[in-house]
Amino acid sequence: MTTSVSEPPGPTWWQRLPGGSVIWIVVLAELLTFFLFFAAYAASYRSDPGVYAASQASLSRLSGAINTAVLLTGSWMAARGTLAHDQGSGARGWWLGAALTGVLFMGIKISEYAHVFGAGITLSTNGFWFFYLFLTMMHLAHVLAGIGFAGALALRAGSSEPSSLETVEATATYWHLVDLIWILLFPLLYLVRM
Repeated sequence: MTTSVSEPPGPTWWQRLPGGSVIWIVVLAELLTFFLFFAAYAASYRSDPGVYAASQASLSRLSGAINTAVLLTGSWMAARGTLAHDQGSGARGWWLGAALTGVLFMGIKISEYAHVFGAGITLSTNGFWFFYLFLTMMHLAHVLAGIGFAGALALRAGSSEPSSLETVEATATYWHLVDLIWILLFPLLYLVRM
């Protein structure tokens, strides 16, 4: 008679998600929040399309496009940083680069805000400016958090106690979330006329 030793059950699908299940709950909650605001923006736009189109036309599409390229570059660097971490070397430079793209994004966005506020525009100017300022500032807060996370990984990379792969993957996932939200915000606020 032979006794078989049973293997412990493997991780469930949500435990196998890159970065762990918590970051994916955050991703879903953030996407839901932004999509609700996108829907409110679309409904509000349709109530006063002339004001929205005129306000939207005063934005710099070029700075929005540059910021899109900057964040996509940061996402690429975050992916490279994750791969370098997994391979055991070279992650610090990639994560530092990702953090610096976030700083560059913030600089461009703050310059854009200086122009907007310099023209006397506030959250209460009209519906477009409320949504533009609220959504981009909320996104900017997420970029700031991403800079902190990427910077922390850069500091710990190569140290005697580097971050765990799960932490690295969670940070990369968060950075990609920030990028995805901007990829949706940029056309919605700068390009699309409804």
